[in-house]
Amino acid sequence: MYRSLLYVPASSERFIARAAHCGADAIILDLEDSVAPDQKRPARENLASSIPRCAEGGADIWVRINRPLSLAVRDVEAAVQGGAAGILITKAEGPEHIQLLLEAAEQVERENGRREPLKAIAVIESVKNLAKADGIACSHQRVIGLMGGSEDLALSMGAQPTRETLKIPKMLVHMAAAGAGKFSFGLFGSVADYADTDLMRELAQEAVRHGISGATCVHPSVIPILNEAFTPPAAEVAKAEAIIEAAEQHTRSGIGAFRLDGKMIDEPVVERARRLLERARGHRR
Repeated sequence: MYRSLLYVPASSERFIARAAHCGADAIILDLEDSVAPDQKRPARENLASSIPRCAEGGADIWVRINRPLSLAVRDVEAAVQGGAAGILITKAEGPEHIQLLLEAAEQVERENGRREPLKAIAVIESVKNLAKADGIACSHQRVIGLMGGSEDLALSMGAQPTRETLKIPKMLVHMAAAGAGKFSFGLFGSVADYADTDLMRELAQEAVRHGISGATCVHPSVIPILNEAFTPPAAEVAKAEAIIEAAEQHTRSGIGAFRLDGKMIDEPVVERARRLLERARGHRR
């Protein structure tokens, strides 16, 4: 599970050189929006060297691929050959779109003898495709999670990318991911607001309350905020452990629901505690 995923322009030597020790759980080498059209080819060709360089600090390396199929397939090939952990499939159109790109990945893996399957996060960036979110989430076993693209979703609605306008579409993406047992990533706001640290902290805490797994960012200053927000506090971990211990004791006595610290504890509460402990153990750092 990733708490923080930092976008790094795959065409920028300066940012690539600094990315390895930024503290993010994952680094996303971006071949899409942050790369000028005439720089996309050299950025793609450099993945063979930029991926291992960015991985030196222990983070998993992902690649955000382009949308036009002519570019996307070449991006996928380079990501597989360079050893990326996964790809962000931008502007996901539906299950067939996901399956086509991952079929291309499988072919390149066979040709190159790669054993570790390339994973994928599907990014839904248009309101017309929100209705396909369930199908996208279940489209392929390699899809580990979903994300809603803030700027493009807002643009497709004719809206500003604020927490108010993005709440509903991003919740639809999140619920599709949760329903499929996948991770969901992102904040109910725009990553472009990174300089407002108070807002970033509020958005991260809000995302945690809604069950979001982690979030992306475009500036290293946001990474500590995300890592802190998406790491269960020690007090919550201790409380979850107490709930599970008490539940096991009551189960041995043939008791289902019980009272603990003035609150009723039943199976959904116990399962929530289990998941919190799993999340505490599951983050990368």
